[in-house]
Amino acid sequence: LRIFDDYGHHDNDISLRVNRANISCDELVAAFLRGAFEGCGSVSDPMKSYHAEFCVPHKNLSVDLCKILSEIPECDFTPKTVVRNGSYVVYFKGSEQICDLLTYIGATNCAMEIMGTKAVKQVRNNINRRINSEVANITKIASASAKQLAAIQKIKDKKGIESLPDDLREIAVLRLENPEMSLRDLGQNLSVPISRSGANHRMNRLLEYAEDLE
Repeated sequence: LRIFDDYGHHDNDISLRVNRANISCDELVAAFLRGAFEGCGSVSDPMKSYHAEFCVPHKNLSVDLCKILSEIPECDFTPKTVVRNGSYVVYFKGSEQICDLLTYIGATNCAMEIMGTKAVKQVRNNINRRINSEVANITKIASASAKQLAAIQKIKDKKGIESLPDDLREIAVLRLENPEMSLRDLGQNLSVPISRSGANHRMNRLLEYAEDLE
């Protein structure tokens, strides 16, 4: 009863609310939120998702908690609420807000760990995007090269490479010798280097020449 009285509550309160008189300064707000987090808070594994929440048993308490969080001047908190299994869950999704919350309540090591994990994930994602891009480029080059090689082989079998004009004969021979080369590399390795678009133009002429043999 003395503890209830010291904090401005009574054991027969009809509706449980946060007594704002107990958190009249920044230090007390931080202490209150630290206790609330230890009592009903959690943070998900940052390798899987960025999610922090307070699982509050009463609606009015969740409303008070959202208001307290939103009023912290040095943090741009935008908490949301959802009902789950009869409880009111006040939660954050962004990694920045979660780190700010943990730092504010004194869990700076946890905030640093999340930031470190985020950096690792960003590097990993960048590497994966680069690998996927390279694989897509290689696949594209291989597909185009296979089509070009088939056309050149058809020309070789039906009329001979010698039947081609000098410019087409040179790039056809180069393609046969270097099936893995990109068009840009093919153009640069000709006796008179040309651009990728120039090499592509010659290859299209080769393809048309092969089609005409039908």
